[in-house]
Amino acid sequence: MEKLWRSSPTATLSKIKFNMNTIDEIKILEQELQQAMLDSNVEELDELILDDLIFTNHMGVVLTKKSDLDAHRTRTLTIASLQASEQTIRPFGDTIVVSVLMHISGKYDGHSFEGANRYTRVWVKYGASWKIAVAHASIYQP
Repeated sequence: MEKLWRSSPTATLSKIKFNMNTIDEIKILEQELQQAMLDSNVEELDELILDDLIFTNHMGVVLTKKSDLDAHRTRTLTIASLQASEQTIRPFGDTIVVSVLMHISGKYDGHSFEGANRYTRVWVKYGASWKIAVAHASIYQP
């Protein structure tokens, strides 16, 4: 993904102020999140995620920011591909809710996986930045 909004190699949109529509900001941040997940870019993920993150994964396990980042840092989780579709973004003041269907493949603890999950993320305005405060994943079964 071309990083059109970067002022430096490590600067994310969450650290840069733009005069753009909030929904457009979140669309870009969602793309940056996906790229950071693919790259296991812990530094960028750290910038996008609130310290008090609550993430309920597809198996109902609640994870913290630390456990999520550690999985990327240690390469326990490696994501080979992410394909987003059916993205819905709803603003509620200083809170944005995103729902997206994500086709995902990769490895977890040495075991390959592939499938589709529906993700819901809650982005909150934290100072001048948008951060993910809550995330939930469910296995998609059409």
